[in-house]
Amino acid sequence: MRRARQTREMNTHARHNARLGGFTLLELTVVIFLIAIMAALAFPRLVDVMSFSELEGEARHLAAYGRAAVAEASLFREDVVVRFDLDRQEYWSVKLVYPEPESGEGEGEQPPDQMELLSKMRGQSGMSGADLSGMLTAARMKAAASPGGKLDGMPDGFDDEAANTQMGDKFDRFARRVLEERAKNVKQDQGLLDEIGPLFDKQDKFHLSLDEEEPEEVELADATLQRVLLTEGVRIESVIIDGAASNRGTVEVRLSPLGLSSEIGFYVVNDDGDYYTVVWDPVTGGTNIYDGKQNVG
Repeated sequence: MRRARQTREMNTHARHNARLGGFTLLELTVVIFLIAIMAALAFPRLVDVMSFSELEGEARHLAAYGRAAVAEASLFREDVVVRFDLDRQEYWSVKLVYPEPESGEGEGEQPPDQMELLSKMRGQSGMSGADLSGMLTAARMKAAASPGGKLDGMPDGFDDEAANTQMGDKFDRFARRVLEERAKNVKQDQGLLDEIGPLFDKQDKFHLSLDEEEPEEVELADATLQRVLLTEGVRIESVIIDGAASNRGTVEVRLSPLGLSSEIGFYVVNDDGDYYTVVWDPVTGGTNIYDGKQNVG
């Protein structure tokens, strides 16, 4: 009797331990079935969220790209062109490098190109144009606060005075180019000189040109301005410049050292028809993002 009772107690204890040690096959089957039902219900909503996140990410990247392009043109006093290939759905930036004027004889040795020193430093450090501009401003403020102070963190051979002079020269050349282009577009219609007649015969090859050579295009390799191919399922539907929308071909947005000359808008859309509107603001040099398809211009 005692042995039988002990055997029953051992079997009961073993079943109790087995119960605590895991689940039965039926319980596991029920749990897996419930998980499958929940996944089937949640997956369509999860796909929508992922698609919307990709759309928002592309819109935010386009906004940041605009700010970086404006900072690049302003910092290096160079014309920057952002090109949008709406057929291939990619965009990239190039800078227009105009030939430097030849120095006259007897002017002595010219200082190195300070902007080139900064450009190499940025490439080696991986900083953006905006980061480098902030670093240079902070170094100048620190140097101004201490007599005889030097610019910390600048590359070897960098001369702040020479940099200011070179940047001023570049800006002056840019201003002359703008005046030249505007002069070419002026049309004399019913003016004071109409009664006198043309000052030059048609065969005379007179023209106003300050820069005979065409600028060289160099694609920017800055980390924030690298070529971008949009995510599949997301596209730039239109680029709006001065109220005129373009939705095919290649569209160019030109940035001068003064920034944008007009408001630039973009409609970014996904396959589900969700929209974001991105605006590059010429007044502030910043960018704005709006949910949905908003009016631009």
